[in-house]
Amino acid sequence: MLQIENKEDLYTELKNQNNFMSRKRKAPVRKVYPDPKFHSEIVSKFINSIMYDGKRSTAEKILYDALDKIKSKNNEDPLKLFNTAISNVKPNLECRSRRVGGATYQVPVEVKSKRAQALALRWLMDATRKRKNKTMADKLYAELIDALKNKVLGHIKIMTDFLSNSETIVRLSFFIGVFIILAVYENIAPMRALVRSRSVRWYSNLGIAVLNNIFVNIIFPLMPVALAVFAQERGWGIFNIFNAPTELVILISVVILDLVIYFQHILFHLIPVLWRFHRMHHADQDFDVTTGIRFHPVEIILSMAIKMAVTVLFGIPALAILIFEILLNITSMFNHANIRIPIAFDKVLRIFIVTPDMHRVHHSILPFENNKNFGFNIPWWDFLFGTYLAQPKFGHEKMDIGIDIFRKPQDLHLHRMLIQPIISGSRE
Repeated sequence: MLQIENKEDLYTELKNQNNFMSRKRKAPVRKVYPDPKFHSEIVSKFINSIMYDGKRSTAEKILYDALDKIKSKNNEDPLKLFNTAISNVKPNLECRSRRVGGATYQVPVEVKSKRAQALALRWLMDATRKRKNKTMADKLYAELIDALKNKVLGHIKIMTDFLSNSETIVRLSFFIGVFIILAVYENIAPMRALVRSRSVRWYSNLGIAVLNNIFVNIIFPLMPVALAVFAQERGWGIFNIFNAPTELVILISVVILDLVIYFQHILFHLIPVLWRFHRMHHADQDFDVTTGIRFHPVEIILSMAIKMAVTVLFGIPALAILIFEILLNITSMFNHANIRIPIAFDKVLRIFIVTPDMHRVHHSILPFENNKNFGFNIPWWDFLFGTYLAQPKFGHEKMDIGIDIFRKPQDLHLHRMLIQPIISGSRE
């Protein structure tokens, strides 16, 4: 029984007991001793993750055999190669729950060094156990080789880290650079004479682009890039289940996203409710670089939701999403640009990318023409699914662009653009 001399001693004793029993107290840091062969703490930690039923000698043999095999194949310092493999697997971002305004959002945050190392060791071991090689040493060897080549390949990882940490700057830089180039080109070699005031149109079209960014950031704080990182950490999606080269996955992912955008575009034309939002894009009475960023905020939000669903379904890598978003932004401005391209060059170019002449047909006032050429990046979908039309009926310089019910000058103003979905009128 404790002997308490006074109230102060009682208080001190109770405080000490409370600190000892508290669940919030920090766990003591366990000392990790270097392994006997390489004298490395990280090697020792990995041996601990290999251990099963406390058989450390077996775990050591598995790792040492795998590293010896790596040394014999690569003729390099195995410890250096092992550290490189771990570094390649380390995550840089992870999603954490944050409460904002009564709602919980998944927000990407930087992974601390110790946690990144722990996650890398865990993932490497989990992937090793899932392999179908004969022995554990062979499984570990194969997994380390993949990590070295990188199923997160070194240069890809560097690019992913850069783009993930600088996404806004990168996208804005591409946008401004391409916008200026195309705007200058439009003045040097325009395809058509403008019928409406550029100052009014540009103010409204650029204004709607700013609003779209604000709305998307409010409604979708978890952007597709962050969602891709979140899904990858949890192994969601087809590409996170099957083992495939990273470069191939990125390429296929970009193509898949472009195909999804193609079918999404068709749906926004076919479904009356969706068309009401999409027709704001078509209501522009001229066709230039700003038309490529003129979309109703509701359409942008719906498109973002579709891309996020596809990201989770397929396990689209974050780098693929970033590449696609940048390409989509660039090509959308390019194929809406009011620029003159030599006919012979255009015929070759539209085999690989949607050209302004090809997409301008889609903005015709004629229903037969505005239901053709739905592609944004890749033109192949229009060729494949029979929605391709080479040229407009009345030629590019004489064709009418826009929608019949939105031909007044005031329809070009920002506030009128926002309320267009609630204005009744014909399909055209």
